[in-house]
Amino acid sequence: MNTFYVLLCMCYWFLDCKAEKKDDGLGIVGGEPISITEVPFMALFRPIGKQYHCGASIVNDRFLVSAAHCDSSTPMDITVGTDTAESGGQRYDIEKVVVHPLYKLYDYDVCVIKIKGTFRFSDRVSPIQMAQPNAEPSNGVMLLTTGFGDTMDNQNIDSLRATSNQLLGVKVPLVDREVCRKTLTMFEITERMLCAGGQRGKDSCKGDSGGPLVEKEGNVYKLVGIVSFGFSCATQLPGVYTNVAALRTFIDEVIQKNS
Repeated sequence: MNTFYVLLCMCYWFLDCKAEKKDDGLGIVGGEPISITEVPFMALFRPIGKQYHCGASIVNDRFLVSAAHCDSSTPMDITVGTDTAESGGQRYDIEKVVVHPLYKLYDYDVCVIKIKGTFRFSDRVSPIQMAQPNAEPSNGVMLLTTGFGDTMDNQNIDSLRATSNQLLGVKVPLVDREVCRKTLTMFEITERMLCAGGQRGKDSCKGDSGGPLVEKEGNVYKLVGIVSFGFSCATQLPGVYTNVAALRTFIDEVIQKNS
């Protein structure tokens, strides 16, 4: 068998980009159901008429942030205010998506989404505060990630994929960047990335890309990361998230320019 083909197959099975364009991947590995009233900033970012693709986070009444690799040439829309992927909530058309100009191979993996109209805020729909520039969370702190991605560890590639229509959340610890670099030697872990997880059976997975990684301070959540990529799901290797603090200036500039 051709060596290049073998390597390509290995990448397909093991490099988990977290995004999933199929309609059958819903849930978070090792997560628990969570109400949208607990995380009202959570949004679905998906091709029009499709079940799920990516997540996003509301940051004000017209803008959201997500992962750059979630952007698609297929017409997309935003759904907010629901904790079930297949029903409920309010749908909004997208006016514009701005991808970071330096985005390449998951570095600078962020995009800013502008909707047509404005969100109607309620206990099910409201914005989240973002991490301040260069203010990263402390190593070891427990963070929450939410989404509708796969619920099965994809090491079990011969098994049917477990799915969930319910919004799920799982807590994962922030991993020191240097430790992450030594662990994920196959990737270049930059300052624009955070690593979290490394506990078998608990992780974000395919379909969760673009969704939030948040730190809770008192009763307030703060967006510190965006689900980006990983080496499979729910293994003892950490997942990688876009570092919001490192890219906060870009996000603010895009919002200001397009408001």
